[in-house]
Amino acid sequence: MINREDVMVHEGRDHDPVVDWVRAQGEHAALELMILLDDGSYTTLGTQLDDLRNFISSQPDTTTVGVAYMRDGVAQVVQNLTSDHSLAAKALRLPLGIRGVNASPYLSLTDLVKRWPTTAARRAVIVVTDGIDRLYGTGDLQDPYLDEAIDNALRAGITVSAIYTPGVGHFGHSYWQTY
Repeated sequence: MINREDVMVHEGRDHDPVVDWVRAQGEHAALELMILLDDGSYTTLGTQLDDLRNFISSQPDTTTVGVAYMRDGVAQVVQNLTSDHSLAAKALRLPLGIRGVNASPYLSLTDLVKRWPTTAARRAVIVVTDGIDRLYGTGDLQDPYLDEAIDNALRAGITVSAIYTPGVGHFGHSYWQTY
């Protein structure tokens, strides 16, 4: 069993204390999980869709799952949060794979976060994208759309995890853009 004292939190070089530890059991077990896929990804993402379906299907009964696609700065929800995991898994499809279909993954994430109703359940989103912001450009590393998405997710208490998948077009092959 892991206790609060067994966990160490680091922010940069600083060690932060763990001030609270709540087990995800009983009244704290509920989780709302959104899968947010970039419609501007290569269709080779299709080779991983069965893995995503299996992941969705393996979630406990206390987890509701929804599916959305990033397109034109909006999170287009194709399956609202549901406890029917097989229904959520069926909502997965190949990305459109068209260059320019998603200018900024961070605008889509912000859209999803702002429209997500506050509940007592834990909330998390898995973002599947190349992370390249084609709308902001490549001038510097201080992307205001990224900063806004981070700020909104933190304020809403939504945990964001990312899975890399290459995007279509020239930027999708750009080492500098990706990293």
